[in-house]
Amino acid sequence: MKTVVKFDRHFFDSENPISYIGSGSLGGKARGLVLIQDVLVARLKMEKFPEFSISIPKMIVIRTSMFDAFMQLNSLHDIINLPDDRI
Repeated sequence: MKTVVKFDRHFFDSENPISYIGSGSLGGKARGLVLIQDVLVARLKMEKFPEFSISIPKMIVIRTSMFDAFMQLNSLHDIINLPDDRI
């Protein structure tokens, strides 16, 4: 996951495609997006397909510490196991 850098105010002006906020682990969706970015950069030879333009938009992902803080701040731990129709 070399493409993920800590967020700072210059992120949008940088070449880095993915940034993170917080500490802890990346969630499953974020890990999948990072994997896709890494695979595209490592394996896709754009010169073989000049008629195609493939890119992944810049993104900022939150790590588990920020998710946990959001859940606690909004008292959401009590409803986490409720069915969707109850939430």
